[in-house]
Amino acid sequence: MSTANLQRAWTASRRVSKEDWVEWLRRLSIEFLKESPSPSLRACNTLAQTYAQLPRDLFNAAFVSCWTELQEEQQNELLLSMKQALMVEDLPEITQTLLNLAEFMEHCEKGALPLEAEFLGERAMNCCAYAKALHYKEEQFHKSPSSEVLESLISINNKLQNKEAAAGETRTGTPLPFLIFKSQCESFYSRLAGICNEQLWFRHQGSGAVVRTTPRLGESTGIIFLKTSRSP
Repeated sequence: MSTANLQRAWTASRRVSKEDWVEWLRRLSIEFLKESPSPSLRACNTLAQTYAQLPRDLFNAAFVSCWTELQEEQQNELLLSMKQALMVEDLPEITQTLLNLAEFMEHCEKGALPLEAEFLGERAMNCCAYAKALHYKEEQFHKSPSSEVLESLISINNKLQNKEAAAGETRTGTPLPFLIFKSQCESFYSRLAGICNEQLWFRHQGSGAVVRTTPRLGESTGIIFLKTSRSP
């Protein structure tokens, strides 16, 4: 596999117009077939020169076969060019192709592409790929719940006509606002426990008795409180 040929194909520094980016994707798709370590994929290269749909259909497989042969630095260069392509407005063909690739890689044993869920979700929303946007926004929510992500989830579910989810219900029936509240409480509790080193000790004023105070999270209300007990 000639990585030099692939690098020339994925370089995006001179791409300006929409036509430039369409040609970039076409050339890159063919180059992945041409340089693929897989003999069966390489054999499709000649036909791909005249049949434009073929390199599109084989893009994911050809990409994976070459991706695993690249050095980390080369992978980073390729990812940078792909992110540039995803940022181009009004090019749904390219955006959909790269989003499909990202989804394909998630189910591939080689591992997912190192692209942020927030970034992919925004690009999916931009080209009205709401099902993909929902997937990435849910992933983002599970990692870092926030009111902004919650609003995006409700908006996307409305666009998908998923009224129950849009009303604030998750698949398990737990209200999304409660999940945010619970997460914030747990985060506060974690910080409190760290400061207190899991147990707080203080001397009761006047009696001299030692009282042990253990912080814990209320199971039903999500309220932080202190449970005290006297040592014998």
